[in-house]
Amino acid sequence: MEYIVKTLLISAAVAATVLSAAPASAQSVPTGARIEGLVGYDRVKFPGDHAGGIFGGVGAGYDIGFGSSAFGVDVEGTLATTDQEYLGVNVKAGRDLYAGGRLSFALSPSTIGYVKAGYTNARVKVDGFGGDNLDGVRVGAGVQFLLTGSTYVGGEYRYSNYEADWSRHQLALVLGTRFGSAPVAVEAPVVAPAPEAPAPAATQTCADGSVILATDVCPQPPAPPAVAPSGERG
Repeated sequence: MEYIVKTLLISAAVAATVLSAAPASAQSVPTGARIEGLVGYDRVKFPGDHAGGIFGGVGAGYDIGFGSSAFGVDVEGTLATTDQEYLGVNVKAGRDLYAGGRLSFALSPSTIGYVKAGYTNARVKVDGFGGDNLDGVRVGAGVQFLLTGSTYVGGEYRYSNYEADWSRHQLALVLGTRFGSAPVAVEAPVVAPAPEAPAPAATQTCADGSVILATDVCPQPPAPPAVAPSGERG
């Protein structure tokens, strides 16, 4: 138990460091209740060996916002197909229960990052010898992307360390929805307005019928031809 408490304290310190280093954002993180399903790859370290398999399950949580971040609580239950022959005996990873906390922060108007840590309890089954429950701690990090409304999809990495020299690495694909909170607003792209067409230049029509700019001066009309004076009669 002392090991679990120390690990959780270290995880909380790491989470606080990550949160303080996250970029500041005016966009708030979604809050309220959420429920999600997850599936992914499970890599278990048995005493003296490793094995891989598929795991899946469901989770739920609740987030409370503060500024551009949120603190949440998580609960989760999963099952795995991971098993391995060890010394002629089949060893199988059974159900896994988790409860912990998370810190979330906005990466963009539609993207949320988070770190998590908590307590996990895994069931181990050994053919011919029954099974046992192993206490442990879990730390992880993930990213969520808003799809439509309050629905989101995300990816998560988590590492769990149990007593009796058991541990596991997991990569999960997460699909979830939120209740009781406004969805993250997706900002529309900024489109520059089209330049206005220049106004036509003002013109004027001169006496000779020519059209010129209003700021120009019409040409002077030609002078009338000179008339020769008529001669005197004697």
